[in-house]
Amino acid sequence: MNYIYKINNNNIGHFLHEELIPLWNFINNNEINKLIITNSCDFITSIIKIILPTSNIKCVTNLCQYSSYQTIEIKKNRLNFNKDHNSYKRIVLLREMIYNRYSIPLTIPVNYKILYTRSDCHRRRLLNYNEISNMFDIVIHNFSINFEEVVKLLSKSSHFVSLEGAAFTNVLAMNPLTKVLSIQVGSTNSWQKMFGTYKLVTDFNTDYIETTNLKKPELNMSINNLNTKFDNDIKFNYDVEVTEDLKVYIEKWLS
Repeated sequence: MNYIYKINNNNIGHFLHEELIPLWNFINNNEINKLIITNSCDFITSIIKIILPTSNIKCVTNLCQYSSYQTIEIKKNRLNFNKDHNSYKRIVLLREMIYNRYSIPLTIPVNYKILYTRSDCHRRRLLNYNEISNMFDIVIHNFSINFEEVVKLLSKSSHFVSLEGAAFTNVLAMNPLTKVLSIQVGSTNSWQKMFGTYKLVTDFNTDYIETTNLKKPELNMSINNLNTKFDNDIKFNYDVEVTEDLKVYIEKWLS
């Protein structure tokens, strides 16, 4: 059977927590010859290709020529992997499948301290990051690299630091020995802690909450991001300035 699947939300965090497991269940219970995906990004497409490796998968924007295909209908459900242990086991299995796909051993040494500044985003950007950049081996300003490159990079990371955001969905690609620092903005809002994927790594720290040194972001329409509508009056969306307190906290955490 040939199918169409319309991604409900192109945000990788929403996909992992709301759509992946129901879609995986459908794939396991149905014979799929060809699968057409719409509204997808490389992360989502790559994950689907890994759980459905034998099918002909194609991403399109126009569905006109696929009118004969069946549409996959799933019930979107925000899973709590803290409580749904079977689904969490499948997330662990998925990481093994990802590493196998790209020929990466789970026992690969972790060597790199990585900082992601979110400079490619339209909110929650880390300002004056040069104050702490010398503490890291790699500073990433733009995460628009393909999923395989993300996996190969993060599989070798000993430490990963950034402001809270969808990028932490990439915990799925991190080495089990990686230590993560998710700097909270305004208040605690970590989906990894709320829904359980933080357990994929040895340490997932969300203790630092920045509430004072925040700057209201200006929406930059030149940024290539499909999700550009947001309330820039909410502190969770504010940019963060590196303060001496934050600098000291990161330095101590990295040591």
